[in-house]
Amino acid sequence: MRKYTERREEWLQLAKTHLDEQSFLRFVLITQDDTAVFLPLQGDFERFGLREGETLPLEALRGRIETDHLFVDILGEAPYLSFLAEKVFAIKDTEVFLVPWKQDGHPLWLLVRLKKACRKEGKDVLVGEIVHIHDGEPHTLTLFRLAHLDDPTGLGNRQALRKRLPRLAAEKTHHALYLDLDDFREINDTYGHITGDNVLKEVARRLQKERTKKREFYRVGGDEFLAVLPDTKEDEARRFAEKLTTMFSDIEIEDERIDLSASVGLVEITETDRDFVKIVEKADKAMYAAKEKGKAAVVVDC
Repeated sequence: MRKYTERREEWLQLAKTHLDEQSFLRFVLITQDDTAVFLPLQGDFERFGLREGETLPLEALRGRIETDHLFVDILGEAPYLSFLAEKVFAIKDTEVFLVPWKQDGHPLWLLVRLKKACRKEGKDVLVGEIVHIHDGEPHTLTLFRLAHLDDPTGLGNRQALRKRLPRLAAEKTHHALYLDLDDFREINDTYGHITGDNVLKEVARRLQKERTKKREFYRVGGDEFLAVLPDTKEDEARRFAEKLTTMFSDIEIEDERIDLSASVGLVEITETDRDFVKIVEKADKAMYAAKEKGKAAVVVDC
């Protein structure tokens, strides 16, 4: 690490040669194979929680990337960090992309410009700069949100699910739960569609309260939801599925108490079968088998 600090002036001159924009921070990134070292060179170090002359290896740099945001919700934390790393290691000339930097508990969205400057001693030298800091949600994330979140529940939609399934870790065991609210049509017929939407929002709110790294929720149809349970064994998935059948039995909307049950189909997501259509069809079939059992039931098809 020390040699990078000792060569700081050399890297700084290299950055000045290749970067011509006004920036908040200039840095150099030394990459080799699947490793990297980050060295901030010039700028507002304190603003980004950095110190002049310090070096950050790849793992420490990953620890500074904020993972509490929508991209991670859709892609998963490990795939998201891998995605960013792959972009860096694949740079041929110049790339510009957004990086969510950890800052006081919320992402500081940075527009970063990276340029491959040279190759020394078998290592690629990339010079970079932070050219813009977004005060609020960047436009890219807003568009991503519109494309991948369901209205009115705010859960991930079918498009989000299509992106999530292939990114599940190959070496782990995963399950999916297909949940259908029993007799939901009667709510729309009795109270109207506005009340029906409010019920769906409440269902989504309760599901989100159960959200963990091993529980992700998506809306795939009118009153149909799919839970992805990464790295979860069948017995644990079954217990959660049974909990879901009665989780919505006491919903109150506009002074009306609405008792709902749910029928749940449970399937395993295998390493060789992560196709969105096949998973949904298989789980949907199990769910309908649960309805035939008398509703508020769970059927396992693994």
